[in-house]
This record gives sequence, structure tokens and C-alpha cells, in this order.
Amino acid sequence: MADETVVDATDADDQIALWRCSLVEHDEILREDIDELEAHVRESVAACVADGLPRPQATAEAISVMGAPGAIAAEYAKADPGRVWRRRMQRMSLGALTASAAVASIAVAMDMLALVLIAAGVDAGSVVAAVVTVGGVGALTALAAATMMSRARPRGIVARVAPLLARWRAALVASPRTRRAFVGGSAVVGVACLAPLPPSLAQLHETDTAIVFTDLFWVLAAVTLAVVGPTIALIQWGHCGRGAISRSSVSEREVRMGWSRSVRWMLVGHLLVTLLGVVAGLLGALAAGLAWHALATYEQMVAAFVGAQVIVGGGACVVAYRVSQGRRSRALRAMDRGVRWWRAASWAPTTGLAILLHVTIMTLLTALGVAAASAVWDNRYEGLAEVAQLCQAAGVVLTPVVASSLLLRTIRPDATRARDDLRERAA
Repeated sequence: MADETVVDATDADDQIALWRCSLVEHDEILREDIDELEAHVRESVAACVADGLPRPQATAEAISVMGAPGAIAAEYAKADPGRVWRRRMQRMSLGALTASAAVASIAVAMDMLALVLIAAGVDAGSVVAAVVTVGGVGALTALAAATMMSRARPRGIVARVAPLLARWRAALVASPRTRRAFVGGSAVVGVACLAPLPPSLAQLHETDTAIVFTDLFWVLAAVTLAVVGPTIALIQWGHCGRGAISRSSVSEREVRMGWSRSVRWMLVGHLLVTLLGVVAGLLGALAAGLAWHALATYEQMVAAFVGAQVIVGGGACVVAYRVSQGRRSRALRAMDRGVRWWRAASWAPTTGLAILLHVTIMTLLTALGVAAASAVWDNRYEGLAEVAQLCQAAGVVLTPVVASSLLLRTIRPDATRARDDLRERAA
């Protein structure tokens, strides 16, 4: 799978369109930059045509003088090294928010169904089965939608969503009130994710079916872990789907390529948030279990449980904030090299890498889960389960708030001005 798009069209407009597609491949170059570069190419073409050169030949020479797409991307990255990761963090944050909104919608539907069935006098087992079924159908629906979008198949959606996102971004940059409302709305989304917890479970608890809650908890935990594999598969699916994109018309290819790349980074954000939540919970349980084996008090166990999750979540937030500020590090430079390799490689090695990544992640999570379960197996403090539930609820509520805050940091007005200055220097 080549990194550069070969410009071999004979028509001048097709040459420029294919050249634009080759620029879209690079995260370092924004759409506005491509428009400005195209304007320079067309000016050069007009000057050459005025000197008597045929238009197709003039276009080819103008594109050649502009330089290879990789070299152009390197120049933009050198002028503003942090812009690539600010843009990627923006997409990853948007992916985390989108996933939270999907979870909130499914959770509200599950809660409403449970309340209706309880009011109708349905037994607890049937209620849980119905709730789990609705959750599974909702998850499969979300997975199907992500599968379609990861290869940019819904042409109408792409055409409609792009202008809406542009207007939404402009409103967030221009209006402090809009930014505050955006963060407040994300908090509402986080609270909505907890919909199945309060009334439904409380009423079911009165029916003395506590064992059902334990089973439901493990079902939900298994579903959470199962998110990892499909998400990795979707990211790879979108990458391998570039062949289908290349078969579309030149006029559609640029939009679909940009959309597919955006969805892939959104899926990366969703994957990272999922892994972070699972790892933080397991480390908290492991820390509490080790504290219990050290004959700690209940308060010390709670401190160990909460502290482990705060350290993991806080550290992740600090790293994400630094990335959103465009602060480069060796790790980010190594990831840049990995992204360039993945973008240029064919489907066989990248698919093998995706499978290896999934196996490695699941092995590490299983090992950590077994260690945490062994540490808390004989825990005599039953009240710790309530603390775990509160921590889980706090994490669910705070996730969209943190994601929206990071998203706002990547589209803050000073970052927009810096991008505009960069384009002026490039001109």
C-alpha cells in the first residue's frame, strides 16, 4: 500500500485532484493548507500556460516543483511540531465523547425498559435478560455504524456532517458561553451513562435477587473487555479499506479519505479510554487486596483502591494534556514513525500486527485480572464493593468531561491563530 498517491492523470483538473488526495494522506497538512497550496499550483499553471506550455504539462511541472507530499508534510511538521498531535488528540477526544454518548443512549434505553417491566410485575430474571438483550442490540448497532463509517461508505453522511462539524468548531472557538455549555452537556452525558444503576437496580434489590446483580456485573465487565477486539479490528478494517476508497471517483476520494482517517483516530481514542478504565479498576482492586493481606484497616484499603485509580487516571490526563498542547516527546516521535510505517504498509503485516496487539492486550489484562481477583478473593470488608461502585460511577461521569475539556484545548483560539500564521509563512 503506497504512501504517496501517483499523479498519472492526463487531465489537468484530475492531476490536481489526485495530488490533493496524496496530501490528505498526511496528518501534518490541514484542509486549509491544501486549498492554499492548490492556489499556488494554479497560479503557476496559469503563468506557464501564458508562456505557451500545454496545460497538462504545465500542471505536472507545477506539482513537481511544489515537491513530494511527504516533503511538504515534513515542512509543516517542522514549522509547528505539535500541530499533528493536537489534531489527533482532537479526534481521539471526539471519539471518546461519541462513545460516551452511545453508551448513555443505550443505558437510558436499558433503564426505561427495566422500569416498565418492573412496573408490569415481570420477574427479576426476565428483567435482567431483557435489559442485557437491549444492551447487546444497542452495542451491535453501534458496532455496525462504526463499521460503515470506518470505510467511509455513507456518502450522504460524510457530505452533511463535515459542514456541521466546521460550524460547530467555529462556534466553540468564538463563544465562551458555547464552550461552557459544551462541557456541561458532556457532564450530562456522563450522568446518563449511569442510568441503569439507580432506580432499576434499587427496585430489583428489593426482590432479594442480589445474585442477579453479580451475574449482570460480570456480563457487563465481559462486554467491556470485548470492546477491545472489535475496535482494533475496525481500525485495521478502515486502513485496509483504502483500496475501496481509491476505486471511487476522484471528486469523492479526498473527502472519503479524510473522513475515514478521522474515524480511525476516533476509534483509537475510544480504545484508549476503554483500556484506561479497565486497567485503573483492576489496579485499584489489586492495591486494595494487597493492603488487606498486609492487615490494613478498611480506611487504608479504600485509600489504596482510590489512590491507584487516581494515579492511573491523573497520569493519563497529564499526558493527554501535554499532547493537546503540542509538546513533543520521544514517545510521540516513535509513534509518528509507527504511524508512517502503518500508513505505507500493506494489509498483511498490519493485520498481523493488529492480531498480535489484541492478543498482547488481552493477555496482559487477563493476567492483571487474575492477580487482582486473587488479591481480593477472601476480602473481609464487604463495604469495599460500594466504594468500587462509586469510583466506577465517578470515572464514567468524568470521562466525557475530561474528553470535552481536552477537545476544547485543541481548538482554542490561540491554536487557531498559530495555524493561520503557519499558513501565511508557508505562502
